[in-house]
Amino acid sequence: KTRCDIIRKEVEKNYSKKGTNWCIIPVRKDSDQGALSLTQIGDQSLIEIALSQALRATQVNQVIITTNDRRVYDHIIKNKFDNVKIDLRPDDISLPNVPIENTIDYLLNKYVSEFGKPEIIAIANYEYPLRDPAYIDKLIDVITLFNAESSFSVIERKGNLFKHEGNGLTGFSTNKKLRLERDVIYEDLGGLHAFKMDVFERTGNTAGAISTHILMDQASSMKVATEFDLNIIKALIKSKNE
Repeated sequence: KTRCDIIRKEVEKNYSKKGTNWCIIPVRKDSDQGALSLTQIGDQSLIEIALSQALRATQVNQVIITTNDRRVYDHIIKNKFDNVKIDLRPDDISLPNVPIENTIDYLLNKYVSEFGKPEIIAIANYEYPLRDPAYIDKLIDVITLFNAESSFSVIERKGNLFKHEGNGLTGFSTNKKLRLERDVIYEDLGGLHAFKMDVFERTGNTAGAISTHILMDQASSMKVATEFDLNIIKALIKSKNE
């Protein structure tokens, strides 16, 4: 929280211009039985929690939920959330093997005339219900502060790592008792990624040549991927509220 505040104040002090920034929450239809994004945690679903996180980010001008799941679309429409665009995207760009760049291109073509051309686009995945909304601002701020082209949310992996090369396990070169910062391994967790619009226009990619990162706390990086994860997060929320 302190790091987020320091970076926010630094950007406010040295960068007066505030561009138009979008936050996109993509939701892919994952099952005919039940939508994970509509799973309830307390009195809110996962998609509603992600939406509230994005709406609390001060550096975001427009929030767009894009999904090919009619159940999610109808849920958002029914509950009439303010300042949110809900988009029902085609199935052919929502398949697991189709890159997110296809969806970004589709949304830009559809909504730039309505919301204005964004300077930075942030992508916030919905599977992180304990994520602090301040990280969305920080994700955007570090691009401005460090003159980067993209940014990612990560956690540090401090244990020794190995790969299998056919004849057993081989350790990574970073497996040392003493580590410098350049030797630290980072894992993409926290469900946040941002990039400059001009980079996407120039390369067609959401990862720029110069990328920076934000380091997530343990709770904010907890992902709901299994029923076990869901039960742990529910228990943590219940314990916090007691």
